[in-house]
Amino acid sequence: MLADLLRRVFESQGRRVTQVMNITDVGHLTEDDAADATGEDKLQKEAARRKLDPWQIAREEERNFKDDLAALGIVPAHHYPRATGHVPR
Repeated sequence: MLADLLRRVFESQGRRVTQVMNITDVGHLTEDDAADATGEDKLQKEAARRKLDPWQIAREEERNFKDDLAALGIVPAHHYPRATGHVPR
């Protein structure tokens, strides 16, 4: 919401704004036990629980996120790059 407020203020001042909002479509790394005490990848864990491909869950969450932004009346960003598009495999 803060990014939306800042964008609106800058645009109201006549400034040109290009907003980029990252989509984090990867779970936590298995060695990241600071975020998950078991060290398990949260996306993989949820995919196994729901018997779905992890990509299906990532896209579903992306849609939910964008739906929530719209419901809040937040102006859509100009670009939504996905983290997986920028992480070496």
